[in-house]
Amino acid sequence: MEIMEVVENYTSCYMGLQNLWKNNKKKEFVQVLQKSLSCAPNPFKLALVCIKLCPDLFKSKNNGMAVAVALELQSFLSKQEKCYSGCLTEEMQIDVFHLAVRQKNTGMMRVLTKVYQLGDVREQLIPTLHAMIVEQQYKEVCTLATLLDLQEHFPTQELIVPLFCLDRLCLADEFLASSPKHQKELVIFIDSVIGKEPETSLILEKFNITDIGKFKPSKVLCNVLGRLLKRFQLDMSLCPHLYKRRSVGGLRYLFYKYYIEKGLQTTAFHSLVEDAVKETPDLKYTLVNLFCEYCDPHSALPYIHKYQMKSEKLPHSIRDVMLACPSLDQVYSCQIATKVAPEECWDEDEISYPLSICQENIILIDSMEEFERCMIEVSKSPVLGLDSEWKPTFGIGAGEQVSLMQIATATHAYLIDIMSLQPLLDNSHWSQLGNIFTDANITKLGYGIKSDFKILAKLHPDLKKLLTTPKNIIDFDQTKTVLLELLPDIFSFNTSVYKGLSDLVYRCFGKPLNKSEQFSNWANRPLSRSQKLYAALDAVCLMDIYGYLNAKSQELGCSDWQNLKMSTPQPNPKTVKKSKKKEPSPDKTSVVQRRQGPIVAKDFHVVCDTMLQGLAKKLRLCGIDAVALENDQTSDDCIDFYEKERRYVLSRGTAYRRLVKYIPAEYICHVESEGARQQLEEVMAIFNVKLSPSDLFARCTKCNSGSYINVPPAIIRKVRENQEKVEYVPDEWMDFGEERINLISGVTENGVKLQIEKLILAVVEKAEVLYICARCGRCYWEGSHQERAFKEIITQFLDTENTDVYSKTSGSSSDSNSYKTYSRCEDVNRSTVQPLKSGNLGTRPLLDHRKSRNIEYIHKK
Repeated sequence: MEIMEVVENYTSCYMGLQNLWKNNKKKEFVQVLQKSLSCAPNPFKLALVCIKLCPDLFKSKNNGMAVAVALELQSFLSKQEKCYSGCLTEEMQIDVFHLAVRQKNTGMMRVLTKVYQLGDVREQLIPTLHAMIVEQQYKEVCTLATLLDLQEHFPTQELIVPLFCLDRLCLADEFLASSPKHQKELVIFIDSVIGKEPETSLILEKFNITDIGKFKPSKVLCNVLGRLLKRFQLDMSLCPHLYKRRSVGGLRYLFYKYYIEKGLQTTAFHSLVEDAVKETPDLKYTLVNLFCEYCDPHSALPYIHKYQMKSEKLPHSIRDVMLACPSLDQVYSCQIATKVAPEECWDEDEISYPLSICQENIILIDSMEEFERCMIEVSKSPVLGLDSEWKPTFGIGAGEQVSLMQIATATHAYLIDIMSLQPLLDNSHWSQLGNIFTDANITKLGYGIKSDFKILAKLHPDLKKLLTTPKNIIDFDQTKTVLLELLPDIFSFNTSVYKGLSDLVYRCFGKPLNKSEQFSNWANRPLSRSQKLYAALDAVCLMDIYGYLNAKSQELGCSDWQNLKMSTPQPNPKTVKKSKKKEPSPDKTSVVQRRQGPIVAKDFHVVCDTMLQGLAKKLRLCGIDAVALENDQTSDDCIDFYEKERRYVLSRGTAYRRLVKYIPAEYICHVESEGARQQLEEVMAIFNVKLSPSDLFARCTKCNSGSYINVPPAIIRKVRENQEKVEYVPDEWMDFGEERINLISGVTENGVKLQIEKLILAVVEKAEVLYICARCGRCYWEGSHQERAFKEIITQFLDTENTDVYSKTSGSSSDSNSYKTYSRCEDVNRSTVQPLKSGNLGTRPLLDHRKSRNIEYIHKK
């Protein structure tokens, strides 16, 4: 095509450009367009004519001709020294604006706004944008208002609240990011929704939302609000209702931890409770109600006296206790003396792992001189064990702040009192501490050390900078996973019911850590003796594990245990490159093709995203090891489970589309069905899972444990009778296979409380045996209602070979009889079924757990 020096016929220019575009001559297209723009008296008009004539103008395509013309115009103007501003008329700008508002492609909208300088006429565009809000074009208004810097002209309730109500708040991300005013107004509005304020209800009614609870549950609103506060770095004081809910939730958790889990020392419990009420005085009456709820009204009396609570606002049960007490003053004084004088007992016992250094070698560092001496000593050690402690915050206040840092050498444990030292240390001291982490000559040991780095980085900018490039770090959290897969014989004990660092210590030495002070008030000073011992042990045990692994690996002839790595299957680079251009689509058939052979249920290990918690419980009923993410976890945790444990990831929706970029396709599945029952059938079919009779109900639906204790009903009755006795009864233990149960308290040797308080006596009388989960204490017994619920699944996925074996054992000759023999308790031939072993349900009949719900049991006096 020949181009004249002055191009006047813009339409003919477009026809030539279109011909080049259709023939995929992109290089020639760019050359001709750039030459046309340079020859045109008004390049803005030339480009606008071409853009209007493009057939793909209003399609959401990034590689269309209209987008290409706009980008070339932008490139042309950026290279020209000549000023073309006089060619841009107001009429043309308004014309371009009407094109921009109709764009589905946000990128095209941005280019048009910038190239045609729509900001110069933004005041004239405001009425049009307001009219678009009436038409519910919220996305376009948010984008254009941000690009034109017009946020202040659009009230939060007019633009952002509708998006929140429509659950499309993500469309306003860019708008909110550049408008602090709207950020604050939004979080204040959501907080008022949580508090159910009348003014908020009137606003929501405009969007046909009359029931706030059905609109969004309070828990969901709190999570959304928490993420917004963190994202915009806003102060919690803007959200009093959220602050109160989290404070109440934190207080409730303290009571559950103390009375139910028995995971808190008495001193730590009262210290944390007092801090909670001190920070939120409105909690004092909630505190009293909780003592009543947990049947311990006497413990509320000192707080009633201390905070001068009005008797008319107290529960009747508390008033009765107060009348029976001689004097609140005496009770208060007695309680304080009990709490302050004797410290909590934290003596080493035969069950827990002992401290391997002398207690005299535990040194508390709380002065400048001691800190400097400590840094000199630890810098000489070739290996260091590192840990840190902080007070639990329950998501309120300024967040976690390190209170204590532990550094262990071969002979000493240094407890660095960060709370006391922080105002005294200068830049050089923080750099001195940070240099330990960057010294390649010192091996640093930790467990989940990244979380410690994250909290430590908040202490000082110099320390934060040095923590970004740590050297010679061994994180035993990751090392344990690798060793369990590649070198399991390095551990002396292969099975464990513990978690975290305590699990690793048990696998090495056969004893767990004493974690009674883990959940403690580390911000309280002075530190108690038990806190010091606990803190020292957490760091010293890392040194012990390091020495154990070195010695054990020498015996096994694998001294390079530190550098063992699991082979991670890498996806095809071409596939990854292609997925960037096109968003991955959930495809079930591709997964089916990868699963040609069947997979046995007991070998099928999965992790379910937060949207599939119900599916996880169904999978456990089939004996499948299914971890379910909690509500406060994110999809990133699925990646961790895949990397550490090679679990198959089950997800759906946007979470799946994100995860599939990081997890190989053969290890992730998109679940399309809605109901948990349908989801179970879908997953079983996709992965070709085969069940055997011993798989069904082989795992606890609550905690995913596969270990059970078989307890006769007579023992359960005896435990309940003992718990109802008022007089003191000495402890009485009884062995059940590999487990021991205290017949007085109903607690196992591992500290698991049997959940028997709510068991119906009639059920206990009829059952021949109760199956108690060894991890959470949940109770199961034989039943037959599962036959109706799982008959189709069992007949469809039951392994025919295992079924035949079981049929012969049971005296049955057909598959249907085999199923009937297994599923119905009254048809089981008990003389031919293998006897149950402690911790293994084997080929037991189906269990009925309908009446054993997740109930919070009250610790009765």
